[in-house]
Amino acid sequence: MTAPQEWVREMNETVEAGRQSIEIASTASSDWVYKAEGKAHIVFGYRGKVSAFTCRVLRIRKSGAVAVCEQTQVMWKNVLLPQIIPERLLVEGSPVDLRLDWLQNLLRQAESARPEWRLAEASEQGDASTMACLLQDLTCATGCSPGQVVLSVEIKPKWGFLPSPDSLTPPESIPIKTRNCRFCLHKHFRTSQVEIGSTYCPLDLYSSDEGKITQALEGLWTSWSALGGKGNNWRVFVDGREIIPEDIPGDPEVALHTRTESFIAPILKSSNILPMLKTLQSTLDPTDISDLVARFEVAHPDVELFVQDVVPETSESELAAFVQLYLSDPRAGSRNENWSLRQRLIAYSLSAILKDCSIFVKTVLTASGSDSFVLDKEKSMVKIIDFDLKPMRALRKWAELDEKIWRHWMDTNSARHEVSSSRGNADPPS
Repeated sequence: MTAPQEWVREMNETVEAGRQSIEIASTASSDWVYKAEGKAHIVFGYRGKVSAFTCRVLRIRKSGAVAVCEQTQVMWKNVLLPQIIPERLLVEGSPVDLRLDWLQNLLRQAESARPEWRLAEASEQGDASTMACLLQDLTCATGCSPGQVVLSVEIKPKWGFLPSPDSLTPPESIPIKTRNCRFCLHKHFRTSQVEIGSTYCPLDLYSSDEGKITQALEGLWTSWSALGGKGNNWRVFVDGREIIPEDIPGDPEVALHTRTESFIAPILKSSNILPMLKTLQSTLDPTDISDLVARFEVAHPDVELFVQDVVPETSESELAAFVQLYLSDPRAGSRNENWSLRQRLIAYSLSAILKDCSIFVKTVLTASGSDSFVLDKEKSMVKIIDFDLKPMRALRKWAELDEKIWRHWMDTNSARHEVSSSRGNADPPS
């Protein structure tokens, strides 16, 4: 197995290779069209005529986003991540530096397309940095045959497992955390009630049962329709353009769910992406963050929880060494003596990435009759996106939020919202 020093040397070579001469500034900023944005990034799609940028998107980091060292990010994405996730499931990308005046022009042109609340957020935090990434556009229809349609859905599936009761603290959290999925607990914490029209539970999506997967997808469609397309767990693109329910004539939930259920669920299942993601999440978070808090308090009494002086950011060599350790025995973290506290904290930060990433399903469809489509399997694909490293300084925030979530559930006596025993136990964490 490669030594950590060699990983870092390979990483340095990868950084230089990634910094290929991609002259974004030679394109007109008007050729880049606003597509979407989240808390940390804003995304533009290319609509010009330079072939090098066809079917590419520009993902620009917002200046207010908490960032890990760029060199560490590049090593993680280009060298380490492909050791954990098959490259066929990863999106091709290259880091680029943007010229400030070009970026400012781009952002000005996009103002009319961006939501008002995002513009207000940008005015407070600053809009974007000149660090960006050129990525494959998974909504692009270029290369399709006449009459074909590209339907892409972005799914943010969230946590796919229930924790083991063996390491949960305090004891009163055990029945809550082991009977209710984290997504449903968090949703209840945010809204104090189950969202109207929302029936999605990640445990269904991550199950090995195609019927439950279909049920989860139906729940995502239902929630998307009820929220006017503004939720972040399910986004829909047709021929490169994001759509919302009002763009679809008739009942959008029925119109799209009934015509897409026959191929989205099977393509997800055949990719094996969901069980793989679930296994990575659970083996990198084998004992729950409450256990990490307890271990930290024993090791560092009278010290502020996860303070940065004690829990610094992960170095390149440290990250490379941990990935090698993990790959040598992915289930070692469930055994108490195998990983140090520091290694467990690094593992949890990696698990957080995998709990927050997105799955992109690109389906290329050919009309077959008035209300049905046939899937072009050769042109369709499933990918995972959004793998930025999370800062170690977020550990305290995660721990505090975790406690607030389960205590809120306990205080509001929400037993009626518990997942069924069959859902929680039929497909246990792997």
